[in-house]
Amino acid sequence: MSAVTDPVGDVRWGRRLTVVVGVLYVGVAVYVFATAGRRMHGDDAVIVILADKSLRSHALIASDWYYANGDVWVFGPHLFALLPVAILGVGFASLLASLVLAFLTQLGAAWWAYVRLCGGRWSAALATMMTLMAWSVWHVDFNYVQVAYGFVTILYLLVFTACATLGEAEKPPWWRWLLLGAAVAAIAIQNPMRAFTYGVAPTLVGVAWPWRGLPVRRRLAIGASVVGGWVVAWASYRWLVLPAVELSVPSGHVSFVLRGWGGIKANLAMLERGILVLCGGGSSGVRAIPGLLLALGALGLTIHEVVSSRAFTALRCACVMVLAQFGGVLMLVIVGNLLTEAESTRYVMPGWLGLLGLGAILAGRALTSTGRGVRRIAQAWLVLLPITAVGALPDVRPPAPVTFLRPDSSELQDLAAELEHRGLTAGFSINVTANLLTMFSHGTAVTCPVTFRNAVIPERWLADTSCFRASRLPRRFFIVIDRIELEEASLRQTLPAPLERIRVGDTYEAYVYRTADVSLAWLDLPVPDGPNAVFPMRFSASNLQLVREKVVFQTDELVGTGEPGTVVYGPYIELLKGEYEAVWYGRGVGGPGRISFTAMASFGRNRLAPATEFPTEALRPTRGELIRIPFSLSRSRQQIEFPVTSIDGGRIVLDELVVERKR
Repeated sequence: MSAVTDPVGDVRWGRRLTVVVGVLYVGVAVYVFATAGRRMHGDDAVIVILADKSLRSHALIASDWYYANGDVWVFGPHLFALLPVAILGVGFASLLASLVLAFLTQLGAAWWAYVRLCGGRWSAALATMMTLMAWSVWHVDFNYVQVAYGFVTILYLLVFTACATLGEAEKPPWWRWLLLGAAVAAIAIQNPMRAFTYGVAPTLVGVAWPWRGLPVRRRLAIGASVVGGWVVAWASYRWLVLPAVELSVPSGHVSFVLRGWGGIKANLAMLERGILVLCGGGSSGVRAIPGLLLALGALGLTIHEVVSSRAFTALRCACVMVLAQFGGVLMLVIVGNLLTEAESTRYVMPGWLGLLGLGAILAGRALTSTGRGVRRIAQAWLVLLPITAVGALPDVRPPAPVTFLRPDSSELQDLAAELEHRGLTAGFSINVTANLLTMFSHGTAVTCPVTFRNAVIPERWLADTSCFRASRLPRRFFIVIDRIELEEASLRQTLPAPLERIRVGDTYEAYVYRTADVSLAWLDLPVPDGPNAVFPMRFSASNLQLVREKVVFQTDELVGTGEPGTVVYGPYIELLKGEYEAVWYGRGVGGPGRISFTAMASFGRNRLAPATEFPTEALRPTRGELIRIPFSLSRSRQQIEFPVTSIDGGRIVLDELVVERKR
């Protein structure tokens, strides 16, 4: 072990500081779990649903589930829910018990790792609280209520600790090498590329660092154990796991793409907003100042530890690994396609949290530093801890429900009870509420995610693979909507009048349909795209992925009204890198005005082809090919659409859109 002293515990005010932070920490944790039922999201319920599937199938992997972002839960957070679900069944009580169990396990694992790195129990306790403190609303969401990022943070911390302490051990027994490889394999089998980025690459940087006192043979042994475990996991994932499971549609970030300068600039702006939230500032830069100073202080202390000496210690090696993890992920976030929204900044959280934990240990050590400057910085940083923790308290409160983003959990519980009471066993809702309804109904009202655009579109995302099979629907099914015009209009476009409506509050409404009385063609949407696309892709005029505006639907044709504006747009598909042509079929309608055709991506933010205008009289009056729109993609693009616009009264009849791949 690299140290036998405990600077935080050796000074009275250090122990008092730890107690003060501990009181805050315990109080916040108790409050968060006590109010967990008011801050739920659909993704939060996944662990109990997957645990229930594992118990029923007697397997770690649920093969009948759509896994998002390529993450296949094998040794995942759902394991914490196995015992609660076995005892309590599917429901909020089992979820709460699972979250508390996961939280306590993470606390114990982090404390054990930090003791191994610094040798001091008080220092390790402070570092553990720093790592798992509720510094912002995202820390609450992803470390406490959803547990995902706290879980992976501790997993990688354990791997880094195992590698670093193996470097110090004189003659480590054979089982420690085997255990390290097995641990890496257990983590990486869930998503090898994510594990390589967060775990394997930082570990290799740590053992390759120009240390004094770390023999080459020991470096190679550590690297071989880690890489060997990862290779086994990659092979298992590629040839055993993937063939047995289904990935979500849309698939999410299973492929990384570099962005151009414009995209990098947008990423930096998004990252700035995300950092403000991570620092506890929300949208306020002023509130974020204490948290930002805390993060910068931890970063500075960690860098100082690394550059101050090349002598190998387990703690110093762990510092290099965490810095490599944080810096590597941060760089990928800046230059890649991962930052789809400010909340995507959460990808840097494992390294961010690790730096805060190491910062607590290093600040304690700096209290006895001979350098006055470093000692003063450490003292100021430690004093800032409780101040920042108190400043983060407003983010601990349950946030107000927001349509599409944050459900009204209390009302959902009442709605789920009503669905259960009426004997409704299958239905649909947007993804932020779907799994919650399944959980709140104790698994009796299985609810699957859909998207509301111009129609109801299935969303194969963190859901049962049987969700959208017409054969699985019982005699009656339901669709839950937020009581807003967009979703009501989408429902009217897709289905006839409902059999009945269910209202239990002010936010949600459930429409009940008799299965035999409605068309279920919408369950086959969306048309397979991205890596699953089959060319030519055909979209008939009746396809609900085409959004209709200045048009009426008549006998399998879309007939423009002549009103100025967009006639039709969509179908919002993903296409891989290559060269394509979009072909519109239909006929022109004589008269004045013009018709414009184009191709766009990212909800109209990126133009893929110049707009081409035709006088209405120049369009063929009989059914046939109207226009070919060639476009090329230098990388995979999402939300591709082909708008048709009426100008100055131009009219057109459309009956099919075909997308062809040329190369």
